[in-house]
Amino acid sequence: DLSLMFETLQSTTDETILNLSTSPQAELDILLVGVYNTLSHIFIGHLHKYNPDITRRMLQITLENGLSAISPHTLAMFSAALADLDQHALAFRISKLAKRLVARPQSHMFASSVALTTGFFVDWMKEPLQSVAESHTIGHRSGLQVGDIIYAQMNNQQYILYLYLAGQELGTCRDQAFKLSQFNLKQKQVWRSAHHEAYHRMVVSLVEGRDFVDRFPSWAELENHSKR
Repeated sequence: DLSLMFETLQSTTDETILNLSTSPQAELDILLVGVYNTLSHIFIGHLHKYNPDITRRMLQITLENGLSAISPHTLAMFSAALADLDQHALAFRISKLAKRLVARPQSHMFASSVALTTGFFVDWMKEPLQSVAESHTIGHRSGLQVGDIIYAQMNNQQYILYLYLAGQELGTCRDQAFKLSQFNLKQKQVWRSAHHEAYHRMVVSLVEGRDFVDRFPSWAELENHSKR
């Protein structure tokens, strides 16, 4: 159960985890973790209470069988669960381990998912927001390099958000929000486009004033549009 996993992690050194042998059934482990990962994403919105146990099982596969390419992702997912359970110190430790493991060549395909999960759920509690923003832009590039487009996009969205939260010059935030909203429009991603139009409007309002008019939807249009 969860308490046993907490004890196991607290009594296991970082080097022990980093030096686990390669799983003799690595391909099967990747497949099985992928199933649990899909369940986790489904349950996030509907049955959130099951996620700690799902991510615990993902990590348990690595600890029992050995390392596979997806092991850094299992660590990242469980670090997110730990943060949600207020185990912040342990969450940050496991987050750092995930990033050390994903730097290994065999795991590069999961670099974008690890960057998103650790940055969004854990690292902002311990690291400067500018550092978290940089992690997300690295995650964005990593995703593009391996064809992980969904995680690449999500990292880019978080990068732009953390630029703003970190107090970056508003002109930079404005330019980044504009580029992302245009990309989402081209991809016909209506919900994401609306989200970033609202972000763009917020930044423009801070720079130009609330009543500034441009070709982007006004606050009233954003609030009343049926698709938003």
